[in-house]
Amino acid sequence: MIVSEIEGEAMSRFEIAPGIHHRIYVVRNALGLTQREMAQKMGYSDTYFCRIDSKPNSTITDNLIISISCQFDVRMEYLLKGDEPI
Repeated sequence: MIVSEIEGEAMSRFEIAPGIHHRIYVVRNALGLTQREMAQKMGYSDTYFCRIDSKPNSTITDNLIISISCQFDVRMEYLLKGDEPI
């Protein structure tokens, strides 16, 4: 796992700009996938993707960012910073 833990909190090795939850939502919708479909394609639970959409303070792991980037051909710069294009 790429996420490190400091005093019980998950810390990302990436510098992530605010709004990553919304950017993941934008990617999912651009792909025409439901939360369930994206979760299944990536091996995550439906509940996890529901939490990403509904709770902007939920933890986003480095593994999730890398998985979305690789599996769906999404630029890391978009996910991390919001730099267009997707």
